[in-house]
Amino acid sequence: MYKGFIMLHKFERLKEYKTWVLKLSGGADSALILYYMNKIRTDQEVWILTGVNGNDKNYAEHTRDIINHIGIKDVAHVMYPQTHIRGHEKYERDHSFYGKLVSCWSVGSTIGLQGRSLNPPFYIEGEEENRNGSIPEIETINGFPLYRPWHDVTKRDIVRAYREEGQMDLFDKTRSCVSMTVDQCGECFWCKEREWALDE
Repeated sequence: MYKGFIMLHKFERLKEYKTWVLKLSGGADSALILYYMNKIRTDQEVWILTGVNGNDKNYAEHTRDIINHIGIKDVAHVMYPQTHIRGHEKYERDHSFYGKLVSCWSVGSTIGLQGRSLNPPFYIEGEEENRNGSIPEIETINGFPLYRPWHDVTKRDIVRAYREEGQMDLFDKTRSCVSMTVDQCGECFWCKEREWALDE
């Protein structure tokens, strides 16, 4: 459905801003955003935010590997504590962290990016608690625009983009699983979604 040039076109709006802030989880969605950001970047300031927990090996090291693989230079990579909590507590913690950073960025010249894609067009067990198909493309948080280029894109489209860009070696460095002990449990919603995305 999505050809590479259409994917790249989604990032043209970034050129209006001098500072780009990406929430990089180490997953396939956010890593592909970083790849396209680096492809069109000229002199913009780039901040990368990664939430990590006690399983630092599975999160922080993945994001470092992704940044190094893409070859992106001159970035501020901020890693902050984050657990696998959900709901209001997670919202409060995340926004408290972002609130401490906003003084580093200028309103009007800064845009944030988040790599959340559509759920698959069928039911996968565990999907209800991870539903993300109704997210807006762009909204204002803490006074800054937060852009979600994959708001209308499924994980299968993401994998197609990796293949069309010749970046499956980058995809292989990404991680989808929520397990705290293994790289890929094969049982959670995110692992099953990844398996579906690759199966074509």
